[in-house]
Amino acid sequence: MYKADICRGAALYESGGLYFDVDIEARMSLWDVILVDTRFVTTYVHIDSNHRGGFFQAFIGSTREHPILLRYLELFVDYYEGRIDVKGPLGVYLLRMAYDDHVNIGKKRKKDGVSKARGAMDDDGTIDLWQEVRYRPRDFPEVTRDHWGSRRACQMVVVAPPIPGKRERMVPLFSHANGSRMCGGKDTIKKG
Repeated sequence: MYKADICRGAALYESGGLYFDVDIEARMSLWDVILVDTRFVTTYVHIDSNHRGGFFQAFIGSTREHPILLRYLELFVDYYEGRIDVKGPLGVYLLRMAYDDHVNIGKKRKKDGVSKARGAMDDDGTIDLWQEVRYRPRDFPEVTRDHWGSRRACQMVVVAPPIPGKRERMVPLFSHANGSRMCGGKDTIKKG
C-alpha cells in the first residue's frame, strides 16, 4: 500500500496531472470544477474518520514539480530512515504534513517580508481543498445515484466548496463507485 502512495506522489511530481484511486467515481468533468489557477487539489477525509484532518488521497491533482509533492516524497524518506514516526495511514498523514510544511513556509516568508520562493503559498488561491462528506438528500438534492450501498464508505461524496465569483458548491465525486471493493464488490459485507 505504501508503495502506491510513493508512486502516486512521484508520478504527480514528475508529470503533474490528476490521480484517482480505481474506486473513485466522477460525477462530472473535473475540468468544470478545478479552477484554472489551481496548482494543487485534494480532499480532507470525512469528519467521522479516525484520521480527521488528514487528506483523502484517493484523489490528488497537481502541477508538475509542485513543492507539496516534493515535501511528501521527502517525508517518506524521513519515515523509512527513522527520523519521523507516523501512527496511522502513512500516505494520509504524510500528505497532510507536506501541505502544512508548505503553507507554514509561505506564511513565514510573508511575515518576514521575504519574497515568496517558487511555489511557496499563503493565500494565493492556487491550492483547492475539497471535503469528503456523508451524502444526505436534503443537503445534496442535485446528487442522484442508482443505489446507495449500506456501508458508510458507499455513502460518501466529495464536495468542492463554493468560491465567491468563481465556483458554486459542487459535488464532483463519489468516494467509492458502486461495485467497488466496499460497495457491492469484494468485502462489501463487513466482517466482525
